[in-house]
Amino acid sequence: MVRLSDCRCESEALGLSRRPGARLQEGRVLRNILIVVYLVIGVVVANSHHYFAHLTSLTGVLSAVLAVVLWPLVLFGISLHIK
Repeated sequence: MVRLSDCRCESEALGLSRRPGARLQEGRVLRNILIVVYLVIGVVVANSHHYFAHLTSLTGVLSAVLAVVLWPLVLFGISLHIK
């Protein structure tokens, strides 16, 4: 005779969680990791193209923020320096 509590323990041991939000939580964690990686790459690209050199003015800060968020455009050679 198999008890319900035995099935729960075995499924949890195998990583087969039956919590309703488990997959949703995993998706959120993965999305957050991807966002952080995207922004870190953006900072590296913006720094290599000297967008952080002139952060003393509002236009310099806006240019740097745009370069971090839109870093693929910077790699294609599009200048995001606001004049």
